[in-house]
Amino acid sequence: MTGNQNVHHTLPGGQCVSFEAGHYHVTQPSGGVSVHEKQHGQGVLVHCELPESELLNAFTLLFEQVPQLRSIDLSKVDLRSLSSDHLAHILYRNELGQNILWREAIMQRPHRWLRQDRPLFPHKPVLTKAGYHPMRPSPQQGELYRRYLPELQQHISLLGLNLDEHLALFNKWQNNDRVAAFWDQKGSLSEHRAYLAEQVANHKNQLLIACLDDEPFAYIEAYWAKEDRIAPYYAVSDYDRGIHMLVGEEHHRGAHKVAAWLPSVCHYLYLVDPRTDKIVSEPRADNQKMIHYLQAYGFAKLKEFDFPHKRSALMCQLRENFFVDCF
Repeated sequence: MTGNQNVHHTLPGGQCVSFEAGHYHVTQPSGGVSVHEKQHGQGVLVHCELPESELLNAFTLLFEQVPQLRSIDLSKVDLRSLSSDHLAHILYRNELGQNILWREAIMQRPHRWLRQDRPLFPHKPVLTKAGYHPMRPSPQQGELYRRYLPELQQHISLLGLNLDEHLALFNKWQNNDRVAAFWDQKGSLSEHRAYLAEQVANHKNQLLIACLDDEPFAYIEAYWAKEDRIAPYYAVSDYDRGIHMLVGEEHHRGAHKVAAWLPSVCHYLYLVDPRTDKIVSEPRADNQKMIHYLQAYGFAKLKEFDFPHKRSALMCQLRENFFVDCF
């Protein structure tokens, strides 16, 4: 969506985001808002006909569908909700007296995308065989995250792995030659059951199944880096997360699909614990396609290093860089 063309996105639930004549419009059944486009990703709210309780949802829709829009100045419209809980807790009042709503602030609110309400786990360091690290919450099951992708006209969702439900899929994917070339984990159902059971029992791992319109297509291991084998290879922090990923369904491969699921996985990890400031990955050093995908979404290649079983590239993404430049 750019200022050089008219664009119209109709979304589930009767909502619409459109661009016309220098203005973005969000239309909902109860009314809408209009934002004038300025340069450098800045916008100014010029019209509002929405109840206060629906404003935050409208602005969230706009920032979701228009990633180049970085901020909205709300000062030109008299909004009583600026002093209420609907918006006040995320507004920035600058030195010029303007009330600024930043895209990064909106996109770090967990309630729209996380499907389970879980209190933040307390910080308590413990000493285990994995070293000295914070206590970790137990892995979750069920649907954990969902987001609508207008470019695909599909919903992406992340499910906590259920061993009985997802074992056959994991077995099929790992025995795919394309996956096995990098994971090297071909095996039987019983071998894969044992592997997954061990991963589930280890609280450093949150195993995820990624779905598009509820069709499973990928497996992700999200782990706490401080308890992982990667920890000795860089200056690890208490809440760094790491990811291992595979796409198991052939028809869901390709750069346009990666553009949907990879940022969504990162988004989920940053939302589920706001203390996570960094995500790392260590693909095999010769897996240039994955390295390129990671670099496209804010991961920097810090170095190559040798695990006992493979030579890897250390890839690192920072929270600030992700929300400012990559999401």
